[in-house]
Amino acid sequence: MRVLLPWTLMLLLACSGQSESESTSESEAEAEAEAESESASEAESEAASESGDEDDEAEEPARVFDTAEDGAAMIEPAIGQWVRYGVTWREGGRSTTEYRFVDRQNDTWWLEVTDRRGTRQNHVRMQVRPDGDEVELLALSFHKQGQPREDVQPRLLPAYEPMLSQWLQMLFPGPLAGEPEEVTVRAGTFPDARKSETSLEFAGQRIEADVWRHPAVPVTGMVKFRDQAGGHTVELLAFGLEGARSAF
Repeated sequence: MRVLLPWTLMLLLACSGQSESESTSESEAEAEAEAESESASEAESEAASESGDEDDEAEEPARVFDTAEDGAAMIEPAIGQWVRYGVTWREGGRSTTEYRFVDRQNDTWWLEVTDRRGTRQNHVRMQVRPDGDEVELLALSFHKQGQPREDVQPRLLPAYEPMLSQWLQMLFPGPLAGEPEEVTVRAGTFPDARKSETSLEFAGQRIEADVWRHPAVPVTGMVKFRDQAGGHTVELLAFGLEGARSAF
């Protein structure tokens, strides 16, 4: 059975408006066709990315960032920040996921997430309020490619909170802590990134994972995420402190 990371499950299931069984059946039916065209489609999709930084991504691996210090503060959220990750699935498939802050209203943030799998794009828009160790969800919208935008009614938001709570907390990390370890990904080399372990309870399953963070990375601070069970990996492809645009 596929164990999905919380943010990806949110995109694939909630955004589709289908049940888990319907979504799984659709994925299985498309898997063979996707496997044949995935590499070319992903390259085409990234080339057409909203942030328009293909050339930057090609040069990023040579970049070496400053050494991270214990207790270093992560970058404060700001409108325009974005991060893009490459996700590798246990079955060998790949996708890209982008997070961006597109607006602010008083003490709340408008956050958007785009999941690209082949030529398909799904978008999620959330209004969130960070409050200490918790993040409150105030509004939620989905836009699956080829379908009308769907705004979740306020009275239904509590139904999404168990699925989103742990994931949202990862978007507002505290001071840097953990074991220092150099990490090299497509976005560059991050000396003394801090490695820590995290546990995610989701859909009746526990995911134990290693997470590497560095204070140079906006939005999440995350450089790499690896499922300890040998399942999924998430690696930083590119990021920016400005330039994010809304997909809604």
